[in-house]
Amino acid sequence: MSFPTRKAPDHITALFMQANALAARAQYREALKSYDKILAKVPGHLDVINNRANCFSALGQYEHAITSYGTILAARPNDIRARTNRASALKQLRRFDEALLDYDRVLKIDPNYSDALYNRGNMLADLGRPKEAVESYRRALVCNPDDPAIHAALASALFDLRLPREAVESYRRALEIKPDELNVHSDLIFALNFVPEMTDESLQAERAAWGSRFDGLLKGFKHTNEPRPDRRPQTAGGIR
Repeated sequence: MSFPTRKAPDHITALFMQANALAARAQYREALKSYDKILAKVPGHLDVINNRANCFSALGQYEHAITSYGTILAARPNDIRARTNRASALKQLRRFDEALLDYDRVLKIDPNYSDALYNRGNMLADLGRPKEAVESYRRALVCNPDDPAIHAALASALFDLRLPREAVESYRRALEIKPDELNVHSDLIFALNFVPEMTDESLQAERAAWGSRFDGLLKGFKHTNEPRPDRRPQTAGGIR
């Protein structure tokens, strides 16, 4: 990746490439130092500020990230990636109303932006608003029907709405796309406990298949497939 200004001196271009490489290796603090050096030479460069904001978010420095994304959005208000990323940072600080405003603004610009729909659904699920979360996830799947994380998150929201059959269908679809997801398998079996037509024999067969498939991973596994009142599915999606 080259520095996004054609006339940039070679050493600035090299520094930008170095910073991006550091960020790609999750060496965010070192990347920030390089981005700061660039901004000392080329103040206000929005692409550098954006990459810097991403590093702040990765380090959990959400206030700094929000400020940086705000600088970008003041100049490029229709930058849906920066606005989505700012919404994610706002969510981390529990500034939910502001995050929803950003997600809604993104979706006015691009109604089919699946990352915003998915992350918006995750936030609504976390807020105990599963019906609205389901709507966001279903819209995301129209745009991105083969994303297993969206199917699994939809399944969790459907389960919260006490729709176990529909949840099971979504879990199974997620596993068709990505079969080796341990948590999704576990949540599928957990949800099956609440499907009235499931027999004890069928449940035992599902548990046995799950145990056989993941035998090497189960030693450190933290939750059970048994139906407990306090248990919720574990696969509600995270921010991507």
